[in-house]
Amino acid sequence: MVERQPLDRARFRLKVISEFYGEPLMGELRYHLNEVSSRRTGLPSDGDDLIQQTHITILKRSAIALVAAVLSLVLILFLHPSRSQQPAEPPKPHKTIINWEKVPHAVSYNVYRRPYRIETFTKVGSVSNSSYEDSAVQGGERYCYVVTSIDSKGKESARSREICQTVPLP
Repeated sequence: MVERQPLDRARFRLKVISEFYGEPLMGELRYHLNEVSSRRTGLPSDGDDLIQQTHITILKRSAIALVAAVLSLVLILFLHPSRSQQPAEPPKPHKTIINWEKVPHAVSYNVYRRPYRIETFTKVGSVSNSSYEDSAVQGGERYCYVVTSIDSKGKESARSREICQTVPLP
């Protein structure tokens, strides 16, 4: 009967440990308890050997869970696109206004535009006054403009001096 007392204390400690750590460890705890109780010699006096083995098992499982959590976090951060990798929101359209002096006998004006780093002009509009509002530009971009006049016979003049300006951000 004296030999069973340390084993009963060990079972009590295992019950407390299993209540703290939950049911999944109970099967392993029972295995270790049966292993200790089946030994004929070297029976631990109070089950300390069993408890130490249980704590080591718990630490191993905790370490494995921690490594898995860190690995999952690294994979999520690595595979998830950051803000800089997501498509940027297109710049909001803005407008710019260019003005010029009226040309005598001009009936209308043709306005040509090019982006700052491109050499080719594209006709963007015709107006009858000496001002043009370009609403097809992007804020923060630089554009260059030239203007030609059209006389009453439909003849287009030579291009004006180039005017370049940066469109303000909205």
